[in-house]
Amino acid sequence: MLTGIVTVLFLYGCGNDLPVEDIVKSLRTAPSYSILLEDMEEEGNFFKSYFHKYRIVQENKSGITKWLEVPKAYYMANEAFLGMVIAGKTGNEIISSAVPAAYQYVGNNRYGRWRDDRGRSLWEFDRGSPLFEELDIDLSFPIYRKDYKAYKRSKSKKVPFFGTHKEYGTRGSVTKKKKPGFFERHKAREQAKKTSFAKKVGKRMGRTASATSKRISTVSTTNKKTGRTRTGFRSRSGGRGK
Repeated sequence: MLTGIVTVLFLYGCGNDLPVEDIVKSLRTAPSYSILLEDMEEEGNFFKSYFHKYRIVQENKSGITKWLEVPKAYYMANEAFLGMVIAGKTGNEIISSAVPAAYQYVGNNRYGRWRDDRGRSLWEFDRGSPLFEELDIDLSFPIYRKDYKAYKRSKSKKVPFFGTHKEYGTRGSVTKKKKPGFFERHKAREQAKKTSFAKKVGKRMGRTASATSKRISTVSTTNKKTGRTRTGFRSRSGGRGK
């Protein structure tokens, strides 16, 4: 696989544009490309920072950016799109809504063909094409004509397409299979949060128990000095009639 980081990606920070917007500008003369949300991460506890990594795929090369900081609102808006194309172009066709990798090339005879699969129409990518390798296409998740039609309907409505069985994106089975590191990292972070919370609760309970013990000790000492009983009255020797 021919890989390489697009140099212009490292220039982000010179303006106020989002990293993806800068990448799109740098690729404006490219005949086709896909920008995939490769990874995402948040750092900090009270004051958080948000980061994305992108994979840029062209017909005969691909590259992964370094971590690029993004605004919280943009991070949250794209949180469901891990592993998906969030911007792209094929000829004059612009991809503006999130779609699974490779879908934008389905139906284009440059990249493959439709064939019959036991009575169903199946898209078959050209395995000899550099694009096939650069996109890391998983053949265990075939694209049938009905899938492609569902994608086209979503595209016409300008809404994200997660697959006919919701198998793509952050919560999809395809992503969980291909990006185990992300989910392991996320699980470890959630476990660390729970452990930290448990420790804080333990410390608070310890301080509360200590304070209660001190108050009880103080009351006991006072009772001894005043000679009061538990009812709060002074004790007397003898009874009535004396």
